[in-house]
Amino acid sequence: MKRLIILFTFLSLVFMINASGYDIEGIYGYGNFSNINMDTYNNSMVLNSASLMKRKTGFKISFSADIYSINEKRTVKLFDSYDNYLADYPIYESTHPYYDVQNVEIGYTQKYFGAGLFYTPFSDNNYNYDYIEHDDYYVKTGEVRRYSLDNTNRLGFVLGITPLRWLSVTGSYQNIQGYINDKYQHLTVDPTVDDTTIIDRNTYSGNMWNAGLHLIPNYFVDISLFGEFPANIRIEDDNSNSIDTFVTTHVNIVKYPYVLGGELKFRLPNRLPATLIIDGNYTLWHNLQITDHTLGDSVYYDSSLNNSLYLKMVVKHELSANQCISFGASIQQSYLVEDLIVPSYIFGYTYKTNTGFKLSGVINYSTYSVSNSELNINMPFSTSMSFNNFYFRIKASKCFGF
Repeated sequence: MKRLIILFTFLSLVFMINASGYDIEGIYGYGNFSNINMDTYNNSMVLNSASLMKRKTGFKISFSADIYSINEKRTVKLFDSYDNYLADYPIYESTHPYYDVQNVEIGYTQKYFGAGLFYTPFSDNNYNYDYIEHDDYYVKTGEVRRYSLDNTNRLGFVLGITPLRWLSVTGSYQNIQGYINDKYQHLTVDPTVDDTTIIDRNTYSGNMWNAGLHLIPNYFVDISLFGEFPANIRIEDDNSNSIDTFVTTHVNIVKYPYVLGGELKFRLPNRLPATLIIDGNYTLWHNLQITDHTLGDSVYYDSSLNNSLYLKMVVKHELSANQCISFGASIQQSYLVEDLIVPSYIFGYTYKTNTGFKLSGVINYSTYSVSNSELNINMPFSTSMSFNNFYFRIKASKCFGF
């Protein structure tokens, strides 16, 4: 009875997940997917389906929750009458806190077979922005507000087999459903000028497939490889504004790209109780295919995107039989800005009991800046944006033997 209560509690949490956070990919691109890179790949089945077969024999259920603090600052360059650079002048700064349940996973493994189920956000595109406009004398002339609420999610099912003692093969199917609500407002002080409000509701639907391999050549080395295949995601955009009285609908099929990656886990020999974990992925964003259903199924390719690399290295050190710490760093290449590489710094702590319960906390901090001369969006050309992102993820799991 106790096990059924725990299972029901975790399944109830599934329907309360709401992704939070943002970066420039989430604001101006095709989505921010950094949330699935927060855990090492052996701890999550979402991207690396091979992690299912790394688990101990029995039944395991887990969930994670995130707390975010994201600071955004925008500046413009000031010049004198002789076009000499003077300083960077701040025009906007704000800190947005978020929290959410991030990921729920259920898995069962035995000697030759495994099956798993997970429910997690598809992307992290929540965004809040409120900018005060001024004239040359710093008198308020208007206000720009932008809000985005991301409620896109993926429900996935994973199967795995172990034909050989040192080899496991896995595959997963993911169904993508949900919506992103965008609201843009331009409010003016001048009573002769009408305010502008634009509301977009983007509905997402589609399917994704993933395959993985898990290799254990010896006690010291653990290798997993995975690939996520291109997926056609239907995005239906319902647009309305304060000028027109009707709603326009635009439908695109975005073919999300290949993702190739893996993880190497190396147990250090001798008496040092530490493990080196290196994981990463490479995403083929360049020439992303988009089919415009509104214009007679015309196909075009977004050649402005760049293939992106994610790489992380973590050292896991055992403090005792029940406790361990981990520390490391990662880099994420932007698929929007070719030369932008975002570094992150990672620290984690895990406590586990002899009854199969495990509680982990991971701190992740990243900072980066980008100029509009590289991003080329609708703002002054000399504008620079900087982000300071602090993440804390807590993850709880429980194993049951049968």
